[in-house]
Amino acid sequence: MYTVFRNDRNHLNSSKSRGGGVLIAVSKRLSCCRDPTPVCTSFEQLWVKITTPHRSLSVGVMYLPPDRKSDSNSINNHISSIGDVLSRLEQNDLALVLGDYNQSGLIWNVSANDHPTIDVIRSNIPASCCTLLDGFSLHNLMQINKVTNINSRILDFVLVNEAAVTECSVIEALEPLIGLDNYHPALEIHINLSIPVRFDNTTEVRELDFRRTDFVALRLSLAQADWQFLDTCPSIDEAVNYFEEVVSRVISDCVPLSRPAPKPAWSNARLRHLKRLRSRALRKYCNTRNSIAKYLLSVASKEYRTYNRFLYKRYTRRIQDNLRRNPRQFWSFVKTKRKEDGLPLEIHLGNRIACSSFEKCKLLAEHFRSVFNDRFASSIQIGDAIRDTPRDIFDFDIATISSACVESAIKKLKFSNTAGPDGIPSCVLKNCSSEFIIPLSKLFNISIQQGVFPTRWKYSFMFPVYKKGDKQNVVNYRGITSLNACSKIFEIIINDALFSCCKNYITADQHGFYPKRSVSTNLVPFVSLCLRNMEVGAQVDVVYTDLKAAFDRVAACQT
Repeated sequence: MYTVFRNDRNHLNSSKSRGGGVLIAVSKRLSCCRDPTPVCTSFEQLWVKITTPHRSLSVGVMYLPPDRKSDSNSINNHISSIGDVLSRLEQNDLALVLGDYNQSGLIWNVSANDHPTIDVIRSNIPASCCTLLDGFSLHNLMQINKVTNINSRILDFVLVNEAAVTECSVIEALEPLIGLDNYHPALEIHINLSIPVRFDNTTEVRELDFRRTDFVALRLSLAQADWQFLDTCPSIDEAVNYFEEVVSRVISDCVPLSRPAPKPAWSNARLRHLKRLRSRALRKYCNTRNSIAKYLLSVASKEYRTYNRFLYKRYTRRIQDNLRRNPRQFWSFVKTKRKEDGLPLEIHLGNRIACSSFEKCKLLAEHFRSVFNDRFASSIQIGDAIRDTPRDIFDFDIATISSACVESAIKKLKFSNTAGPDGIPSCVLKNCSSEFIIPLSKLFNISIQQGVFPTRWKYSFMFPVYKKGDKQNVVNYRGITSLNACSKIFEIIINDALFSCCKNYITADQHGFYPKRSVSTNLVPFVSLCLRNMEVGAQVDVVYTDLKAAFDRVAACQT
């Protein structure tokens, strides 16, 4: 996946109407942006800055068309833009300038141990070319390209600043991305950014693949479990701990570990075999550098690319055909195609910057903690809030939770193969519902009798979700939580009981957070009201409100 920057050919930078333009594609694993340097519009030019935690790399790509190679104004503007870029670099930052300036009169002397130099005697150097070369010399840019074309000439410039001289190397590309040009061979440039190894205070743990669960063995093991211990537990927390320990042991025996996801997603055994053959041919060519090894490499590469394109087309066609049946797969594919995904390499909160996963987690946790409102509502405030509520309308008495209530709640639970903090996903509860009815009924009733909600069920996984604005600013994220599946069942049961008591007192105009009502059911009567008033010439006044960051603050209340 790449972030693409481009400067297309237009009437300002060329008299030709077709082709041309410059492009830079940067891996999304790197933090990059278009350099704000003013671009010379008289020829194709593009600057991109790639930043790492300790140094940056400014890359410039240029093409000076033949009809502009003698234009002193364009060349001077280009030299000025190079100066602007270099002036904003730190001491150890790198600069790389790539371009075809159409200076065919230059002849380079190439030696094995030094950088190419211009043969002043044999070269034809007009005044405009002297201006260009003087500008490069003024900014201490050195040519490092030694790859010659079929005429044993060097036409392309690969210029680096002093800090990048020892960090860059240029060779002829073994596998060009596009068709070859005999006069401009494809180049492969290696740059050492000296990115230090960063460690996170986490260990990689292989997760369980609940999609391949042996539910027959799982149901059999759960049916043999002894749940009588729950009746003698002195507290709900001990009962929940015992329940989760039993279920975890059973799950570990019946659920295999997840396999590494294929990369790419459309890969198969044959494609991986072709990739190994290509890698083997590449190593052989690097060692021998003869024509036979190069031909075998081109054959292996062509076979791999052809089959890879076939698999990719078949993969996208299946996603398109399965859009109605499996929309989640479609949106997962779209997510991989977006330009920005996940957290940036660097995020900041105020003046503090985080680069590693552990540091990012700390900043996000601090921000989410700051929006938590721990002020409790007083009894006076609660009384004012329910002042207009009619008396004796709420009659809620749930002494025990029956097995039928638990079974009904499990059916309403949303299916998911992802486990919460307790390690029990909803797919296990739904596929083994008959085995979970008895222990869950015991746990829910113990919790109601003791008037205590289990501590383990209060834990949740929180994920940052980007809202709007600067993606590197932690303030522009809100947290969503992944709860335990068992606590969701408990919530469904209590919610159904509460809703049955007060649903008759909820106005018909309430459409939000109401079963079988939505934006559509809200708009239909609203549009009908507007049309009726328009027919009789009456006026309709509408007030729209937008609560900024409505879900960013979590409040607590106490009675």
